[in-house]
Amino acid sequence: DASRVITDRKEQGTVSGVEKRLIDMSLIAVRSRMVVSRLERREIMDEWKTAMGIPAENTVVLISELDLSADWLTSLNTGGEGSSDLESRRLAVEALNKDIGLEKGDIFPSLSVAGGYKNVNDEFTGFVLGLSMPIPVLNRNSGGIDRARAEHRKAEAELDLYETARERHMSRLLLAARDESELLKQYHGDFERIEEHVRDLAVSYKEGWLDLGDFLEGVRTYADAIESYFDMLEDYNNIVFELERLTEREIYSPGTARQEETGS
Repeated sequence: DASRVITDRKEQGTVSGVEKRLIDMSLIAVRSRMVVSRLERREIMDEWKTAMGIPAENTVVLISELDLSADWLTSLNTGGEGSSDLESRRLAVEALNKDIGLEKGDIFPSLSVAGGYKNVNDEFTGFVLGLSMPIPVLNRNSGGIDRARAEHRKAEAELDLYETARERHMSRLLLAARDESELLKQYHGDFERIEEHVRDLAVSYKEGWLDLGDFLEGVRTYADAIESYFDMLEDYNNIVFELERLTEREIYSPGTARQEETGS
């Protein structure tokens, strides 16, 4: 709209060609961002279709509303419940602990039995039987027990380190999700009406309420804000997906939440 307005004004001789070129350059920058955004959207959609097993030629209509209530943040437990990865690590430590008991029970040495028929000469033949065992007879298997204990202590230390790192990682993600959610809730309403705001900007320039410099600065501000908003929205969802991976359960389902609210 602003480009058309300034074209008319230039033809009328009320503005210079420099002003028209400035708006045209600003328009090119905005349109190039739109082209890049459409390309990125198509790439993301194609990747998602592939992951979901949806044919590339099928059209997907995403209807779930954005839910920024973040109620799930207050109820999410950072512990290891429901995590198969953490549970498998704990079971591995328990298994090594049981190995210690098995090694303690292995205090008797192994016995070797040998036998056969022996012929020394025509007058001396017979069967031979041999029994052998290592000395000392009762060595209490101290070497095997020490090895089992060392492996168990190492596994316990690794498990403690993993649990601590996992809990801290989840705590950082939860704090980041709360911060992102607050900002998104604060500005979500404005960005739902972003097209209306941009039109108001063009009208203000058309009616002479904004000069060229303020108009161009407004265009840049809106363009940067839109990118920042959707970058923040992407970060928020990435945090949610990472938390779902760690807890192995669905914690964010905006479509389901909306159905529950409406009773449908």
